[in-house]
Amino acid sequence: MADSTLDSEKFWLFDTWPGVPKTNESPPLGGFNGATETNVATAKRTVGEKIQVIQTGVSAGGAGYSTFIYLQLDDTALTNPCLVKHICSQAAEASSGGDYFYCVTNDSGNDLAGGYGPVAIAVASMTASYYGWFWCGGVCPEGLISGLGGNYATLGTVVIGNMIVANLAGGTLDAATYGELGFGPDAAGAHSTLAGYSVSDDA
Repeated sequence: MADSTLDSEKFWLFDTWPGVPKTNESPPLGGFNGATETNVATAKRTVGEKIQVIQTGVSAGGAGYSTFIYLQLDDTALTNPCLVKHICSQAAEASSGGDYFYCVTNDSGNDLAGGYGPVAIAVASMTASYYGWFWCGGVCPEGLISGLGGNYATLGTVVIGNMIVANLAGGTLDAATYGELGFGPDAAGAHSTLAGYSVSDDA
């Protein structure tokens, strides 16, 4: 089936990364997507640190809790640099020399088990081996980062219910815009890490 899309206000993410998020800490100076802490060569936070915030003043589908995690982008797809809204997964190999558990990639050729690892969505353009914040849980924080609003890539088979991350078929969506990974339905018996929950079928 052809790849498709799912609107940002039609799903939320499951935070399946280790650790408990801080709930009494303000967003970083300049925001989670700001250049102070995101897309930086040297980590400005403890890698794996998580912060949970609550959004108000946005539409019903976007109000609520969102969780961010500080990670290292291990590598990027050779022809598709990691951009805001790109779905990333745990890297199969930490080629950057970083902590294996907290390295992610948007490269369908280096994602753990074909994209079935924990999900992390880029909140800004990222450089390979650099550090930054990623959205990893809860509703889409488009009230904080407007660039996260809109469509996300799917396999064209998402229905109401649990989702996983999987490699896109390719050729249908512009990979430079959407990346190489997308959401797919939870396949029974696949032993995949659940990435989120959709309240709608994809487009």
